[in-house]
Amino acid sequence: MAKMVLLPVLLSFLLLPFASLALTQDFCVADLTCSDTPAGYPCKASVTAGDFAYHGLAAAGSPA
Repeated sequence: MAKMVLLPVLLSFLLLPFASLALTQDFCVADLTCSDTPAGYPCKASVTAGDFAYHGLAAAGSPA
């Protein structure tokens, strides 16, 4: 009985690193310097932390 429970637990621990790797690589930051295509913009080759943050809302300016 213990072997029946241990096998699925062991298999899930073996597959867990591959599942988390797929989640961390599943994003695309658009390269707006390239031309737009019917499929959209191509992905950037190198992504930085600044691509995921926008500081423009903190600056005072005209609401219009």
